[in-house]
Amino acid sequence: MAEAVVSAIAGRLGDLLIQQAIFLVGVKDQVEDLRDELMWIQSFLEDADSRQDEGSLVSTWVSKIRHAAYDIEDIIDTYILMVADEDEKFTPRRTRFLGSLKRYACICQKGANLYTIGKEVEVVKNRIQKIGDEMTRYGINRKDGGSRGDRRSLSPQDRFQQLRRSSPQDDATLKDIFGLDKNIEKLVAELVRKEDRCHPICIAGMGGIGKTTLAMKVYNHEEVKHHFECRAWAYVSKDFSVKDIFKRLIKELKPNLSTEELLEMGLFSEVYLEEKLRELLKDCTYLVVLDDLWDLEAWESLNRAFPQQSKNKGRVILTSRNTKVAKESITHQLGTLNEMDSWKLFVVKAFGNDDCPPNLEESGKEMVKKCDGLPLAIVVLAGLLGEKSPQEWFIVRDRINQQPIMKEGRGKNNLEKILSLSYNDLPYQLKACYLYISLFPEDYEIIAEELIWLWVAEGFIRCQRDVTILEDVGREYLNELIDRNMLQVAYKDDLGKVCSCRIHDLLREFCISEGGENFLDHYSHASCSSLSSTTASSVRNSRRYAIHSGIGRYDFSNLSNSHLRTLLLFNLNRESLQQQQLESISNIRLLRVLDLSNVDLQGMMLPDALGKLIHLRYLRLSNTKAKVPSSIECLQSLQNLDLWGSNCHWSDIAIGALSKMTQLRHLLLDYKYWDGLDKEVVALPQIDSLTNLQTLRWVDALVWKQNDMTNLINLRDLMIINIKTSDVELVLSSITKLDRIQSLDLKLSAYQSTEYAFPTLVPLSRCHHLQALTLRGKMERLLEDPYHEFPPRLTELNLVYSRLGPNAMATLEKLPNLMSLYLHRSSYMGKKIVCSVQGFPQLRTLRTHHLETEEWEIKEGALPKLNRLCIENCYNLKKIPMGLRFVASLQVLEFYDMSEEFFDRFNRGEDAHEIGHIPSINARR
Repeated sequence: MAEAVVSAIAGRLGDLLIQQAIFLVGVKDQVEDLRDELMWIQSFLEDADSRQDEGSLVSTWVSKIRHAAYDIEDIIDTYILMVADEDEKFTPRRTRFLGSLKRYACICQKGANLYTIGKEVEVVKNRIQKIGDEMTRYGINRKDGGSRGDRRSLSPQDRFQQLRRSSPQDDATLKDIFGLDKNIEKLVAELVRKEDRCHPICIAGMGGIGKTTLAMKVYNHEEVKHHFECRAWAYVSKDFSVKDIFKRLIKELKPNLSTEELLEMGLFSEVYLEEKLRELLKDCTYLVVLDDLWDLEAWESLNRAFPQQSKNKGRVILTSRNTKVAKESITHQLGTLNEMDSWKLFVVKAFGNDDCPPNLEESGKEMVKKCDGLPLAIVVLAGLLGEKSPQEWFIVRDRINQQPIMKEGRGKNNLEKILSLSYNDLPYQLKACYLYISLFPEDYEIIAEELIWLWVAEGFIRCQRDVTILEDVGREYLNELIDRNMLQVAYKDDLGKVCSCRIHDLLREFCISEGGENFLDHYSHASCSSLSSTTASSVRNSRRYAIHSGIGRYDFSNLSNSHLRTLLLFNLNRESLQQQQLESISNIRLLRVLDLSNVDLQGMMLPDALGKLIHLRYLRLSNTKAKVPSSIECLQSLQNLDLWGSNCHWSDIAIGALSKMTQLRHLLLDYKYWDGLDKEVVALPQIDSLTNLQTLRWVDALVWKQNDMTNLINLRDLMIINIKTSDVELVLSSITKLDRIQSLDLKLSAYQSTEYAFPTLVPLSRCHHLQALTLRGKMERLLEDPYHEFPPRLTELNLVYSRLGPNAMATLEKLPNLMSLYLHRSSYMGKKIVCSVQGFPQLRTLRTHHLETEEWEIKEGALPKLNRLCIENCYNLKKIPMGLRFVASLQVLEFYDMSEEFFDRFNRGEDAHEIGHIPSINARR
């Protein structure tokens, strides 16, 4: 991991020399020397970091390098703060802190700061040189003996291009199950058996043995889905909030809750949510899975929400490492896999549909045997070996055998060795990214987009080619970690893109252990009753810190003199912060990442001192109800600003403040941000100077019109709201000039009514890179030829309140590359849907929601690649679409909240001949 730290800091020094050279007057040459020294020594770190288990000498040397790199970062960042503070003394009001070259030069030359930093830089430079001399003296050199075709010798971009797959392996499908058939059969029988009194079922076993996998396989079993009207799943984990678990279960049982309804739930008490959950469950047969309970108290605090489990009305499945977690439960103890099933699992995970090459089978079985039947260890080993050459297989086998992992204990000891080998095998640029994930709470569903943005803000992702987008490289990093089975897919979109992921708790524990030496730390009130002096000292030396719970009583003043660059608040217990706590956070002057999302700040204005965090790159205030001070304009390094769900209003911030944040890459506003904006406003916010912007969501059409948005040459993801009919053509024409636009969301004013409409979509046909399109509001009509209105590469189309007539379907089904179509709320007004022969040639997913359709016919030869069909809240549809029997590719069919007549016909099996070939059918009233 040291080489990742050194690489990031060396890269940062390079950025400073280019972007903020104004601060480095008088020490520029020394900083260049430091950067060159770090880049030279980094070339040796890649090998040394993976050899730390060979002896204490290498480990000590790597540790010295890491600490020296951190000290360099502290010196430079602190010096820049000094210069900025000096300038503020000389400036009557805040201005752009990069100001005048002469002013800074004068201040730096007259002050003592220049002498101080020069002296400190020289000391650290001598330390670096001394470490290099020690390395040579003791013979610690890079091993260059491998083939030049070795993956490690490739540039990061070439490596990922070589390994890139169309989509990462999806563990969520759970197709590769071995050794669990009898367990599944037994549990399914137990669940559907009728008894007067139904006890909870506890699946118990050691970490990594497959408890969650078994529970999920049973949860998705066709017989189980047919038996239970309602199903819900919640991850519990060690540090959980009862209120949060109730919210998750309610959301599972009512998946159509709006964003506003979900936010409102956060305001309700635990008692109210408990009663709400009980109300939802009392009149239906239900199955609830509570995954990863740690103790009896956790179960008792949750159990009270479930109606009496009698007369086969409801069942609860628990998974736990503790067999005593549930009283009066039916305990199902899960054992390890036998040798045959272990080998089958390994081969599938390592080679997919192929067999293991004969020349690798002996060494492969030898290594798999070391996993001792633990599925997680087998899966991680497969991820390690899957892309390696035969020679590399033998190297891994020898490393495993060098230190026997079969000890008195089983399972976890074996896993730790496998994890260490897999981690050390990661390309150096992935190591810091992977360890970083342990900042997230246990069992936390991590949004992929947010994780990638955090990696970029932390400086973990660097590109050797100017044309490469950092976020694209970050997506490849994420996919490789999934391909290596070191991350689990939590959710994919309709096109197979990973939207969220999780890390297994044992892998997370490994990352926490490996990420020591000041790289990261975390705090949870559930596990720490108070912040001890030892803990406080550790936090002050840590670079990254996450607080999972207990923020309401946390003393943030302990962090004011720390080395913190990252502070993430997850607020699992839904607490709020006081003004004094916010003041303390604003005094952590070296911060680069600050995430306060989901902390209810009750409309408070953030401290004016926030503007002094001039190193800040990432500021997330979503769902905080916080107001932002005008001093935010001083955050010149900011790359990510997320104001969704805050109380921030455009009038609270100085006009033009946003325009000064020229480094912004992702700007997420709120629809309420623009309240009261009209043509009478004298001056509108200016954002057309943000040429680095890639994401811009919830921007008002009036602001879009008044800015020259064609300057936003890097924009890829755009959402415009409050568009009037008279402005549609102007807005669309300006969008066509954005060559990189890939995702577009357009929302008309009063989009639910017929007051405004899209008179034409013709300009969009010139957006050659646009792939995802969402249109909210009435569409006058569609031309018969879709090529005249839709982008040629369109793969995803979402329509809301479009009010299209009966002929529109004939146009949509001609879109040649469309893979996902969502017809939402009155988007289609026809009484009948007809899918014609050869219609929708590439469509994989089709969703309909709240349509007035009464009849649906699918012609033979239509929808030849459809994989998933979801029909929801279409109350006028009385029966299953006729012709589904022709759609041989269909794998998943879903019906939710349909009419009584529809479900009566479905339950009688009148249309069984249409759907008998479909593997998975989900129906819920």
